[in-house]
Amino acid sequence: MSVNYCFVVLAFMAEDWIGKCLNSIRSQKVQDFRCIVIDDNSQDRTFEIAHKFIADNNRFILKRNTKRRYQIENILCGIPKVSSNPNDVIIIINAFDWLKHPRVLVRLNKEYNDLNTWMTYSGYETYKNTLRYNLGLRHKRVYIRQIPYEVAAQGFYRYYEWQDNTFVTFKRFLWDRIEVKDLKNLQGNYYKLAGELAWIFPILEMAGFEHSKYIHDFLYIYNKDVQTRTENLNLMEKIISEHEIRFVPSYNKIVNPLQVTSDLNLIHDTNKPEPNGNKKTIFKHANARSHICLNLGCGTDIREGFINMDIRKMSGIGLRASILNIPIRDNSVAFILFYDALEHFSINDSISILKNCYRILKPLGDIDIRVPHLTNLYRLHVEGILDARAYQQHIYGNQDYNENYHKSGYTPELLSNICKDIGYNTISIIEEAGNFRLTAKKIIT
Repeated sequence: MSVNYCFVVLAFMAEDWIGKCLNSIRSQKVQDFRCIVIDDNSQDRTFEIAHKFIADNNRFILKRNTKRRYQIENILCGIPKVSSNPNDVIIIINAFDWLKHPRVLVRLNKEYNDLNTWMTYSGYETYKNTLRYNLGLRHKRVYIRQIPYEVAAQGFYRYYEWQDNTFVTFKRFLWDRIEVKDLKNLQGNYYKLAGELAWIFPILEMAGFEHSKYIHDFLYIYNKDVQTRTENLNLMEKIISEHEIRFVPSYNKIVNPLQVTSDLNLIHDTNKPEPNGNKKTIFKHANARSHICLNLGCGTDIREGFINMDIRKMSGIGLRASILNIPIRDNSVAFILFYDALEHFSINDSISILKNCYRILKPLGDIDIRVPHLTNLYRLHVEGILDARAYQQHIYGNQDYNENYHKSGYTPELLSNICKDIGYNTISIIEEAGNFRLTAKKIIT
């Protein structure tokens, strides 16, 4: 499996080191990468050296700020310029530092070829500009402890003593889920110091123990001499920022994100603008061998192994969209689970939705629909099994929020006829007391 790496190099007054940093990236054995170098308004020759170094390499982009923006704002600017896929692996590097050897990406490939890997973290070696260090006699290795399971299982990352300068890599979809307000201090400004904690903690929390991989190898050289001088100038600000970040509410662990499905790519379809003129975000099927399962109108019924789709903003929702306009490409879904949702739409909208489901199903794909059984509900009420209140709720919905009203009702015969008219085949009915299930298949004849 091909892994695309996207580097964001943050450079400020790094004329003595920028060449070494960029050479460590350019010399990687794995060449599936793009890199943006952001000069943060340096007053030395950093920009000129970087420009000369990468002038003829189309994998590199060079940007120069007209004022100092610091780490977080530069990352926000840099990632979209080199990454367009939610499964791209992002690597943030300070221009004072460099990758340890040309096989760093080869080593990362071993982890990211496992689809369960969403982020990695590892230790580093330190460098000081002394004779003993330059002769290779005294490179200190800093061993980063693997985060204990007890910490990760409870999501207590913000209470854990995180080691500064840990070499962290992560998939872009994790970054995209971080709220911008959590990257700012109490005054509403982006963090300048300790800012890496503002994005590292959410990434750890969303990935969880299952998708965070600890790498024992040393892949990064940290230029301790230079960075100690710059960071100590604002030690108090760094302490205050870290304190604020640790008290930001934790992020929920992602249960089943659409973004990590290797068979889907998030793209912008410029041919289909929305009424407001914005580009319409849709999901494009990219692999005919995929087995994508969609849990349509899932509500709180979050299921592992499914793309959980609902219009409401809730934990575990991988795709937030209206059922009336499912933003998924034709012939891309293997199985649709559609429980307890169709009755919330008018009969005309329901027919449109079922046509949309037929459109996105792959040939031989299956759909499983569950709706209230009008005939059986009436019988259960007449026989005294359902009281008037329960009968009303089954027919008209609980009506406790806007979307929880029933606008249509079905019998097995009615729903079967609708599905046959659309083109579904091999229809079967399963009775479930007050509900019934209809299963069907898309067969292209």
